[in-house]
Order: sequence, then structure tokens, then C-alpha cells
Amino acid sequence: ELLSGLPTSTTGSNVDATLEIDEPDHNSNPAEGQSVWYEWVAPGNGPATVDLSGSDYDTYLAVYTNPDPVASLATLVLVDKDDDGGAGSSSRVSFTAVAGETYWLAVDGFSDRTGSIELTIYVPGSISGTAVEESAVPIEDLCVAAVDSNGRTAARGRTDAAGGYVLEGLRSGNYRVEFYSCGSNNFVREFF
Repeated sequence: ELLSGLPTSTTGSNVDATLEIDEPDHNSNPAEGQSVWYEWVAPGNGPATVDLSGSDYDTYLAVYTNPDPVASLATLVLVDKDDDGGAGSSSRVSFTAVAGETYWLAVDGFSDRTGSIELTIYVPGSISGTAVEESAVPIEDLCVAAVDSNGRTAARGRTDAAGGYVLEGLRSGNYRVEFYSCGSNNFVREFF
């Protein structure tokens, strides 16, 4: 399926999908045989995120360019790949798009899993800040998550030595930012 514009989205399914001739292995695992391909032409230069959050199965995602699209899938060049970087067990890839470049998006399933696909391409946003105790002392190694309006975790991170964090690859929308213990600290879970 050919996609255009930014943002753009589509739905589909990988039920009864099969491998293509010369299809590469996605995410350093053998292609499971349930892949669906999408084609997207970048409308401009800049950051882009391909997100499968909302798909109802455990996905793999790989983004490629092809210097010789007439030849075959054997000439694909990997841009990036992901397994479980999106909400739940879905996949998400962020990269710097080049205007006019065609990107080939392979959506596959973990261990032959199949289901409905919800694919969105958008300009990613971010949330950043600093976590400090009441006494203004920075909190290091604290887990931070952005939770979307559907209750799905959209991005995760940890605070650095100065208490700073950045949650990247976010779609436009409203988020609750969750802070919770994950390292050697012992803090109560809080949302903002």
C-alpha cells in the first residue's frame, strides 16, 4: 500500500500474509512469514516516526530504503528496526526522513503472530524535565513514562545524574507523566 503525507495512517491485517521473494530477516530474527509491506514517500526533510501502537498483536517493524527498487528486495538498505519499542508489544521506529525518498515499511509478527495492523507515521514530539525531591535534590535513576489517553505507555526513560529525562517519539496529544522506582531508589509512584 502506498502512503503519502505527514502525518498519515492506515489499517490492515497480516492474516494470511506470506513472505516475498528475497525478503530480508527483520529485527535479526528469521522473517516469520507473516509480513505486510507499505511504501511511504517522505514529503520533507526531518524527523519521522513509524508507530504500530494500536495493533492487536506482537509486531516487528523494519524501515528500509532501496537504491534499486526495480531489482528486488535483495537490494534493500536497513534504516532502522524495532521489536516492542511502542505501546505494549507493538513496534516503533524514529528516523530522519529525506524529502522525496521512498521508505519501505515491513510489518511482521513475532513467532507467526497475526492480527490487525494500525500504522501511523508522524513528526515525533518529546517531553522533558527534571525530577527533584522536595528539597530540590535531583533524583537519579528514576523510571519515567509517558502514558497516553488510552492508558498505554507511549515512551519510557530514566533520569540521569542531574534528574533530567527526555521521552521521545511521541504523537501529538495529552500525556500523563509517570515516575516510579526502578533502580536503587525507593519512591512512591506519581503521575503528573
